Amino acid sequence: MNLHDKKLTETIKTELKEYIGDRLEDYDTETINKLIEDNELHHELFNTDYYIDYYFEAKEWLNKHKIHPFDAITIIRNYELDNFGGDSLEIVTKYMRENADYKYFEIVNMLAYIVGEELINELMEVADQHKTKSIHNIYYNNFV
Repeated sequence: MNLHDKKLTETIKTELKEYIGDRLEDYDTETINKLIEDNELHHELFNTDYYIDYYFEAKEWLNKHKIHPFDAITIIRNYELDNFGGDSLEIVTKYMRENADYKYFEIVNMLAYIVGEELINELMEVADQHKTKSIHNIYYNNFV
């Protein structure tokens, strides 16, 4: 499975699009424009706070989206290899050695980060096509 597998990511994308909309409501237009200008919108929305806060909630999230932890780990490893030339094997090693539920927390948050990056890039492409910086309007009129 890979990130572009429609079955794998469609429910996640739908959920994360709603999350993006909720998070955008937390910021005024000036702040959003500054985040876009600084290329920090994805970082602000997906890397300054956890998407999922609790281990049990993370395990349930994977089940809800019908994702086995190893499939999620494969996506994460491929992303890290593509973007950084290596991966953080710690998450895989600990999960495999301990089958530790607490690793679900890290797996889900990294998966949300990866899919969130894809969605923010799509949102920026739509904004560019419409030649506007009004992300709120683009989000509500063209993205959801």
